[in-house]
Amino acid sequence: MQEELFKILWMSKTTGTLKTFIFDSFTDDEQNGRSLFIDSEKDRVLTLFYHDVAWMITTPYRGE
Repeated sequence: MQEELFKILWMSKTTGTLKTFIFDSFTDDEQNGRSLFIDSEKDRVLTLFYHDVAWMITTPYRGE
């Protein structure tokens, strides 16, 4: 059984570009001021620091 996947869309204050990432788990690391989005299947981690994110949206991912 496949785990539920989510998609995040965010804009970086530094670059001003929109990016997406598919993930299956999330950790909010308040002590270090960052959010970690984890893609276990592809063994990847996206780290977004609070001070560099203009905004972000997450939604369930249904595939394309």
